[in-house]
Amino acid sequence: MNIPQHIPVHLLGAGPRGPLPMAQEALNTPIPLALEGASETISFQITYGVYLAAVRRFVLDNFDQVLEAVNQRCGGIPQIVDSIDLIAEKHGGDYHPARVRIHTAGALVSFVANVAVTSRGWCRLEEDFRLLQHLREKYGECSSRFLPSPYFTGSVRVDSGDGRELGASIFLAEWFDGYHEFHLSMKSSDRTPDVVLWDNDAGHRVLSVQESLEIYRQASFILTGLYDADTFQEVFPWHHAAGDFIASGTNRHVDVKLVTVRQYSARVTFEKDDPLNRMHALLLFLANLTVRMRLDRLDGVGDTGWADDRCVEAVLRGFWDALPAKEAAADSGADLTREFKDFVSSLSLNDLVDVFRSVVGSYDSEAPDLPVVVEHLPDHIFQVFQRLRVAVGCQKG
Repeated sequence: MNIPQHIPVHLLGAGPRGPLPMAQEALNTPIPLALEGASETISFQITYGVYLAAVRRFVLDNFDQVLEAVNQRCGGIPQIVDSIDLIAEKHGGDYHPARVRIHTAGALVSFVANVAVTSRGWCRLEEDFRLLQHLREKYGECSSRFLPSPYFTGSVRVDSGDGRELGASIFLAEWFDGYHEFHLSMKSSDRTPDVVLWDNDAGHRVLSVQESLEIYRQASFILTGLYDADTFQEVFPWHHAAGDFIASGTNRHVDVKLVTVRQYSARVTFEKDDPLNRMHALLLFLANLTVRMRLDRLDGVGDTGWADDRCVEAVLRGFWDALPAKEAAADSGADLTREFKDFVSSLSLNDLVDVFRSVVGSYDSEAPDLPVVVEHLPDHIFQVFQRLRVAVGCQKG
């Protein structure tokens, strides 16, 4: 194995105007190992210096595989690495992503090194890696447009700083340059929340209404595209507050990616086989999609936010747009759209109320989002019902 110790490795931290070198004081600062209110008790600390040292060891110990990934990203053209930037980006409840930026003579290639140092993080990181591989194989070229390529996984030993050695599990995947988190914010309005793109290169900016709605449409399209209408498997849980979706936005063009897949399984089961089971399951998926897509934490970490009413139309457009794409890919049958619209046309408002009650009843009673959902649910159901009727009417007309 070639371990190129001579290659310069720079330790950086993400900032509002791009990465900056980390001073020693910053390197000595502990990283947050769990989110506020997390149930898992963490009895140790790891500093940014130790964290980035673990990423450095992972990259250099697996340099042959890193170089293979670089060459693959460069169209198979062999590259010579000049230097490496390791950038501390953010921290989640399960693991901690760092950007690995590879400088070559002719290219700048970025990856993400997802790092887990807790027992829960290890399990979820391995599952995320496996599911990314599975979904890219299951849906092929379609999914490769909005899911990152997972490359390889491994582990290294790290010094916790108090004399103990800890294991860090890490996987390397594609980093989408120019894509950033986005979150609801009330900074420019006291009534309707804006969507703010956290562009750490050009600065955070408030998205236009059209850009915001396109983000919701594309995110809904992605989740619907990954939904299996025959097995009822879906990507869930996901949450805007966790940064599971990222977006690029320049010159009114918006593009969205899904970067985390925690689970992929069926959330509904039926006691008896019935041809309408998949219609009921798809309706439950859609109802949950319309609710979850409106939820976020204000400014990413604050109180629960609720996207304005226009979000509903964008979610439904993304859902309807994805169904024909699934049919064209011979996934879930050629008549899925027609069958579902026929099914929806028979639903009353009370039927839809029962569906949403079932969806909300599945939420954790202690979830901080739940009171916000309950507050807005009656109006939300009516809006969804009206828009579904319009969709069915358009089809029949």
